[in-house]
Amino acid sequence: MQGLKKIISILFLLTYLFTTTEFYQFVKLPLLFEHLQAHEAGNKNETLWSFLNEHYLKQVDKNPDAAADMQLPFKEQNPSVAYNISTTVLIQPQSFFVMKPVEQTATDFPQYAQSFSPYTFGSNIWQPPKNC
Repeated sequence: MQGLKKIISILFLLTYLFTTTEFYQFVKLPLLFEHLQAHEAGNKNETLWSFLNEHYLKQVDKNPDAAADMQLPFKEQNPSVAYNISTTVLIQPQSFFVMKPVEQTATDFPQYAQSFSPYTFGSNIWQPPKNC
């Protein structure tokens, strides 16, 4: 049972990562190695570091295989994944107890005989001192 929970958790995590992030670019890794092999076939001195430097760090505008270079992973961002796509599972709420309606009764509040005026409130407190 514990192993099944782990597998399901990993499945959900991968589903989330592939749909909402650039994680899908890792699927393009075989293209990277195929392109590297094509470069190594043309140039025997080509290393992985020089290949990555040429394709990811340098800005080469006049490259004969520019279209193939743009197919490499992490070369461009897919704008459709820039939006966070999430689904909401709607579950009907289950009530485990029954709430009884509360009966409201009208109550009479006592009326004050003396009316309140905010202008007279505090008039006794804020007066100048009597003896100087």
